[in-house]
Amino acid sequence: VSEGGTRSKLTPAQRKENKRQSDYKYRQKRKVKADEQIGEIKRLKEEIQRLNDENGQLTAQLGLPLSNAQFQAAAQQRQDGYITQSTGKQLHPQTVTVHGTNSEAVDKMNEIQNLQGTVPVNVVDGNDGIAKNQTSSEVETCSNNEAAITDILMKLEADDESRVKFSDFTGLHGERISVGKYSFPPALHPIVNNIVEVYGDVSATSKMNPSIAETVYIMFCASVKEMSNLRLEHVTEDLILKWRDAIKDALRINFKVDFAMEHLKKIACAYIGLMERQKLDSAGLRISKLEAELSTAKEEHAKICEQSKVFIDAAEEFNDKPVSSGMFKRPGQINI
Repeated sequence: VSEGGTRSKLTPAQRKENKRQSDYKYRQKRKVKADEQIGEIKRLKEEIQRLNDENGQLTAQLGLPLSNAQFQAAAQQRQDGYITQSTGKQLHPQTVTVHGTNSEAVDKMNEIQNLQGTVPVNVVDGNDGIAKNQTSSEVETCSNNEAAITDILMKLEADDESRVKFSDFTGLHGERISVGKYSFPPALHPIVNNIVEVYGDVSATSKMNPSIAETVYIMFCASVKEMSNLRLEHVTEDLILKWRDAIKDALRINFKVDFAMEHLKKIACAYIGLMERQKLDSAGLRISKLEAELSTAKEEHAKICEQSKVFIDAAEEFNDKPVSSGMFKRPGQINI
């Protein structure tokens, strides 16, 4: 700035130098910002790796089951047991609540299941008696593979470990009311009364602890209730196997419920029949579609033959001949 207050004009060299310095400062700022971003990215990558490692360690720890001795010691401390059949197979621990609401029963069941490293399943209340936490396979139709379908009958006979849990059933809420020496949720009273009326006291020969026997009895009745609420087209293989486990649990503690297993076999046969009928219907639809396509093709073939006879005859005159054939035909000469 000059003494008079006016800005002095810069020479071209000065303007060039100012621009160079300005560009340099801009590049330096960009470089600093880029270095900061690179550092932040590196830090985030390291944090992600650390979290992945920690997650892997936790997953490994959660996946380690308790040893048999550890489980038995913990179960004994809680004075809860599990049912052991004569073959040495174990049933899943169940709630031993005799009275109270379903949530109390599930709390005890989850406490026992936590000892085995299993995840508690929350029960969703409902009045239809059908579990709301069914797996996706329960809402899909079973595979049409013949081996997979007929294998169901073999699974019914198999002496597999029971997997049924109290939380597999809904509609068991409400204060329990005594029927005989056991207490049942109100929704199961009609089922229990029907069983007693037709088959008598099916639990009379059981020597199992009453608390455990009551839980097994409730799950058995809940299975029968589910059967009464479902039509055949809504039955799945998973449901059949769940009912099998509930029935076999009752049989293992000497409940006289053979009638239920025989009826379940009838359901399994009907289920197989339904799957086979669906396969037949599908095959029939394919046959009908192919027959319709064949009929259409035949009609088209006949139409083409009729409309194109003159042209087809003309084409046959040139079979295995040059297209000049007949051009120089004399009167009376046979076209060769």
